[in-house]
Amino acid sequence: MLQTLKSKLPEGGLKLDPRLSLAALALVAALLAVGVVYYLWRDQGAFRPLYGAGEAYPAAEVMQVLDGDAIAYRLHPQSGQVLVREDQLGRARILLAAKGVQVKVPAGYELFDKDEPLGTSQFVQDVRLKRSLEGELARTVMALKGVEGARVHLALQESSSFVVGKREPGKASVMLQLAPGYKLAPEQVSAIVNLVAGSVPQLDAASVQVVDQYGALLSRGLDGWGGPAQNWQVVDDYQHKAVANAEAVLAPVLGGGNFRISVAADIDFSQKEETFQAYGETPRLRNEVLRDESVLDQLALGVPGSLANRPPQPAPEPAEEQPPAEGEAASQAATSLRKESNRQLDYDQSVTHVRHAPFSLRQQSIAVVLNAAAAPEGGWTDEARAELAAMVKSAVGFNQARGDLLTLSVFPFTTASADAAQGEPLPWWENSKVHELAKLGVFALISLLLLLLVVRPAVRGLSQRSQPSAVPVDGDEPLAL
Repeated sequence: MLQTLKSKLPEGGLKLDPRLSLAALALVAALLAVGVVYYLWRDQGAFRPLYGAGEAYPAAEVMQVLDGDAIAYRLHPQSGQVLVREDQLGRARILLAAKGVQVKVPAGYELFDKDEPLGTSQFVQDVRLKRSLEGELARTVMALKGVEGARVHLALQESSSFVVGKREPGKASVMLQLAPGYKLAPEQVSAIVNLVAGSVPQLDAASVQVVDQYGALLSRGLDGWGGPAQNWQVVDDYQHKAVANAEAVLAPVLGGGNFRISVAADIDFSQKEETFQAYGETPRLRNEVLRDESVLDQLALGVPGSLANRPPQPAPEPAEEQPPAEGEAASQAATSLRKESNRQLDYDQSVTHVRHAPFSLRQQSIAVVLNAAAAPEGGWTDEARAELAAMVKSAVGFNQARGDLLTLSVFPFTTASADAAQGEPLPWWENSKVHELAKLGVFALISLLLLLLVVRPAVRGLSQRSQPSAVPVDGDEPLAL
């Protein structure tokens, strides 16, 4: 086959136009550049992180171990992580474990694994306990998403055996090292505050402060329970939710770009605790004591001890009963009667202790603007506007007794406002569809250039050389094919 191609090619080789030759060389250079970039990009994608983002391995020791075992690695330009090839990932991790390269984390309760020497003071033991508790809290905080490092400092009062004396509550401070471009939400900061406060005895959430690596106080605006209060975020969240509720009922009716809603909320952040004690209207019997005593005492007569040791004599025959004399009856018997009655009445009572929410809505104002161009047939009538106003009131929780205000207006919208409602479009160079089309266009252009500048001239030259040239006849000019 090669001999056939050589026989078909001219002796001087394939001659192309100089301009076409230059274009062909440029095309070949471009193809080589694209191939090199693609190879490098693919080679870069084959590398994987050796450890997680939250694992602080000593990079110097890791690179020394990898160099000693001839394992290729790279460093990530942003995070500084050590990257190895995907097929060498397991081998590299086993090698690090065999060499004893461990993650640098704060020391925890393993500080007590060492035997205490005889004569260790109580101060040293207290400091070691405090360090271990700080290390365990730091490890727990570092397990959260977006937190690469953490330091916890505890200020605790030493325990005393004396009962007299008030012990001051402890305090704590947490320093966080966040991942690049990551920002903690108020709920996450509140979780860290409550986590630290719940792990240390006699530590309130209000005594825990959280800062980041830039020195920003993240725990500002948290109340005593570790929740967001008395800040603009509460107002902003309520207003956004109210607007979203109103848009949910108006968008299917009017369309997304035919109305505007604005909510201004007046929120009361004063904290209140109230105790009520109420009594009943009529008294009720609480306790009743009745006592009735009747005592009959026989008077003892005679010489003491004369007849005490003698057996009783038989009773004589009864004689005719004669009424005793008045003085004699009074001397022989004495009767005592006693009656007592004690009643206690009391009213029903109830004690109610109420702790109000950290914030409450005092008043809100809602403004709704409708697009005049989106009006139905006959325009915006009073009935239609009243129905829309009722829908908005139900969506945002309108309360007339509270003093809420709602205004509904109709104005023509401009083109700029309609475009803003649909959202500002991305620039064309940031659109993902444009990127895909550009890739397809580049491949199509390269294929077309190869076809026109390389394949087509080669095929044309081969076809011309393969045709037999005309034999000149006497007196005739040679015919050109």
